Amino acid sequence: MPKQTPKLKKLRILSLLPAATEIISLLGLSKNLVGIGHDSYYPKSVAGLPKVTSTIITNQMTSLEIDRAVKRSIHKGQSIFHIDKKIISKLSPNLIFTQELCPVCAPYLKDVKQIVKKIETDAKIVSFSPTTISDIFENIKTAGKIIGRLKKANKLIKNLKLRIKKVKDKTRSLKRPSVIIIEWIDPIMSSGHWTYEMVAVAGGRLFLSEKGGKSKRILWEDVLKLDPDILIIAPCGFDIKRSKKEIGIIKSKKGFKNLKAYKNKKIFYMDGDSYLTRPGPRIVDGIETLAKILHPKILKENTQKSTEKNKLRIPL
Repeated sequence: MPKQTPKLKKLRILSLLPAATEIISLLGLSKNLVGIGHDSYYPKSVAGLPKVTSTIITNQMTSLEIDRAVKRSIHKGQSIFHIDKKIISKLSPNLIFTQELCPVCAPYLKDVKQIVKKIETDAKIVSFSPTTISDIFENIKTAGKIIGRLKKANKLIKNLKLRIKKVKDKTRSLKRPSVIIIEWIDPIMSSGHWTYEMVAVAGGRLFLSEKGGKSKRILWEDVLKLDPDILIIAPCGFDIKRSKKEIGIIKSKKGFKNLKAYKNKKIFYMDGDSYLTRPGPRIVDGIETLAKILHPKILKENTQKSTEKNKLRIPL
């Protein structure tokens, strides 16, 4: 029999998924969060919460070193995350959010279940695995229903859809430039899952990706052959400052300066960690940012002034 969700006033939520942390906060229950994963940093109000996870990945590691470390762990059947069962036991959560979409994004459902079993708690576990924009909206609705904020969740989804429609209406009749999004620098990987839809809504055509498909390793020769109008550098887990540290790897590739995007100054950095790879409400901010990259003359005005300051679009 499925575990019942505790009553609203007694909710003690542990979010191991950054996107879930954002959703819960937007739905007005940040006060019920008792703990988060190490990589949850948004909104700022969660900064002081206990962090119950850590990872083998460090800020000092290069993209290649991170890739190798992740592959070694997966080969050994190990997680790249450590979940601190002592802290979780002390926090005594009765509702836990996690995921089973990506082994390097947040702790997997099976690992969380093992921890819950070890500390002998009857906490309800909710796992998200979205691959499309509609899946993300469904996750928001599910979270709202579980935490007693369904009406607010539906209102949030309606607002997000209206913002998407606004972008669609403005870009529908425009010429659609070709785009490649680099989601990892070394080795080079293309973006996946919902990013195909995001670029389509923003008025572009995303190469080396498909709707709902996984991020995948690509050859540099593929980038040269397709020669996109726009190239976006947005590694998963990196902000723009971090991405800049390794851009030399891309710039040193054979034929880089022959790319149409380079010649036309259409290579951009984007904060992938905030606006592309985390399946939460801010993917709509990402769509708006993409639209301004793809169609700067048409979309000059702010579509969402409150977040504009954080959506950096920096030409290479």
